[in-house]
Amino acid sequence: MKDKHRIIKNLTSLAFGHFLVFTAFDSLSNLQSTVNESEGVGVASQSVIYICFTISSFFLPTYLIKRFGCKKTLLISVFSVCPYVAANMHPTWGTLMPSAVLSGLAFGPLWAARSTYVNELSFQYSKFTKASISVINAWFFGIYSFFHENAEIWGNVLSYFVLKENNNGTEAAVPEETLLQCGVNFCGKSPEIVNPNLTPPSDNQWFTLTGIYLGFIILAGFVIMFFMDPLEGNSTEEEDNKDERKKTKLSANLLVATLKHMKNRDQLLLIPLSFYCGLADGFYNSDFTKVSS
Repeated sequence: MKDKHRIIKNLTSLAFGHFLVFTAFDSLSNLQSTVNESEGVGVASQSVIYICFTISSFFLPTYLIKRFGCKKTLLISVFSVCPYVAANMHPTWGTLMPSAVLSGLAFGPLWAARSTYVNELSFQYSKFTKASISVINAWFFGIYSFFHENAEIWGNVLSYFVLKENNNGTEAAVPEETLLQCGVNFCGKSPEIVNPNLTPPSDNQWFTLTGIYLGFIILAGFVIMFFMDPLEGNSTEEEDNKDERKKTKLSANLLVATLKHMKNRDQLLLIPLSFYCGLADGFYNSDFTKVSS
């Protein structure tokens, strides 16, 4: 990196690209249990994504980063999410499941390449400024997390306005039985519980929303492609190591190395927190956001 301004430019480009991807993906995930509730295909596709995400995290990140470098790995991963978003325009088992597998496999390398890239930027910036690398690392990941946490907020705001029903201020009376099943008492769809004010979004609204989300992910790919620089000082990115990268192969050694690392005390302490976050996300994305008409 020639100067700190380029480092900041790379960081903000990566963070903004991530913001675009997860504005689309997180908001779409929150709608699966409601909009795609037929036969449970929406929630099932989310389950497939995270199962494949877990599997890919064992094998693919190290291979792809060594083989292609962080920037190309990010590009491959981002564009691999596009089919899942596009499949939501015609959500069936035949369209959502294969695209969910592809998206899940992409997320492992996506998160690993993202962390590797931010870590390297932190190292380069600390050398330039003579500041503590731990301080810079915390600062850079804080900036990145700001974009990540905002993604779901703005994605949900967008879906609200696109899917909002224009009822001209008129609302039908809600039966007492329905009111008693709202909030904490809501336990899913029931034939006795009917809310006349809830209607599914029109096809035009849904196509508009998924089209916007698809555009966001494509735009994210172009942001990464044109505004992010390949890492300098990283052997996986240097021209003189092309032959070494070509020799990189998928190996069971990657799985063994990952399992060995799980013996680390700090890693063992983090695993329960990861499970908790996963369970909380599953509840929030599927049960908390579910609406039945």
